[in-house]
Amino acid sequence: MDIVWKKVLLVWNRWHKNLWDELILVGNIKFLIKKNKKIYVACSNKEWLINFHRQFFDTSNITYIQELPKGFRSFFKFFKKLWDIKYYFKIDSVIIWWGEILTEETPFSYYYWILSIWPVMFFKNLYLTWGVQIPKKIRNKIAFSLITKLAKKIYVRDYDLIDNKKLKDKIEFFPDTSLFVYDDINLQNYTWHYKTKQEKYIIVNVNKKAENFFEKVEKIVDDYYYRKDYIVYFAWICKSPKDNDIIYYYKLKEKYKSIRLLDYEKDFWHFIDILADAEKIWTTRLHLFLVSFYLWKQVNSFVYEKKVEKMKEVLNIKKKLRRWRKF
Repeated sequence: MDIVWKKVLLVWNRWHKNLWDELILVGNIKFLIKKNKKIYVACSNKEWLINFHRQFFDTSNITYIQELPKGFRSFFKFFKKLWDIKYYFKIDSVIIWWGEILTEETPFSYYYWILSIWPVMFFKNLYLTWGVQIPKKIRNKIAFSLITKLAKKIYVRDYDLIDNKKLKDKIEFFPDTSLFVYDDINLQNYTWHYKTKQEKYIIVNVNKKAENFFEKVEKIVDDYYYRKDYIVYFAWICKSPKDNDIIYYYKLKEKYKSIRLLDYEKDFWHFIDILADAEKIWTTRLHLFLVSFYLWKQVNSFVYEKKVEKMKEVLNIKKKLRRWRKF
């Protein structure tokens, strides 16, 4: 992954506290630190993000700036920190990234990212990373054509664009940078343990877009909850106001009073520890599927969007993950 010049701005999914998006950002920063880049991060809530990042690296040399506005609420936030706009003109390169960065499964995404970088999109080196899908709607094709034409390089984590003839000179396959979160740990010989030998863990997750699987997850919980030697965790992966997993934890807790909440925010490595010790994992969230896979866990996923099926295809052979480590 070759990012030219020294000063790099990371533009990402706007502070949804969504686990895998947060880990991609952490991995991206760790990767760029090793490349001796000067890093700028556009975000909606600087304080929360800085506190979360302190679990992984020294934040004192990273500049966190207010994201550009995309609506009324974000406009008022940006107006309070208006002078942050000066940083957008100090950078050399811009990396736009997110799990599914350009996809019609996420409405308005093709224009959302243009709004995120409009002051610099024509004057700086632009990179696109991870999930990029060719749109079918005309209005999205216009934005897609513009943003891909401006991109110096497109790093993809799945196979959607690999054979695209128009973009073939710009496209390279590269794992999403969440992989670099764990670069100080031997995941194949992961040995941290909090539990006693008598305890067995299972972990479940449900999200709003996949709530049609809730009854199946509830049946799984019911099968294990009343066994004395099992502890049942609900993994809280996304905290976005519009897509917060916590509502399904409370729905389960109405019936299963002792179900535990597994939260990654305050102590990420404790979260990883519990996950690594889990006997079985069921999830609707792609994010929990991916982090479990990186820990070499057998995980059962409920497919609710195309991105889940795509990433399962990419990670189908574990040897691929070992090959990625050379990066």
